Amino acid sequence: MEKELLQYLLPKELIDNFKLLSLTDVAKTKAKPSHILVKLKEKNIYYPPEGGSSRDYEAKGVSSEITIQDFPLRGKAVYINIQRRSWRHKKTKKIVRNQYNFKADGVKLSKELSDFLKGRD
Repeated sequence: MEKELLQYLLPKELIDNFKLLSLTDVAKTKAKPSHILVKLKEKNIYYPPEGGSSRDYEAKGVSSEITIQDFPLRGKAVYINIQRRSWRHKKTKKIVRNQYNFKADGVKLSKELSDFLKGRD
């Protein structure tokens, strides 16, 4: 049921690849008006480039959170805190991350909200 409800709140890419840690209605503070805070953590699944195997990589931890703003909900701003994972190639020791398209380039807005504000479909 949780996933069905989230499909109305979050971009599909986030629902498919991240685990919901919390959804909180945050009271007004000096720094921010009241808002909704969604905390997500990337699932421990690496999608290697074509021709690669996820068995060649090992989990290397979780990065610090990034925060993006999404569509308002019930008149309140929605902020999404996202914890991304990284993996290391077992032989080359190169650190890699999954590539997603949920954040608009150069801004801290979800891609969908940015496109909406720019008047794109």
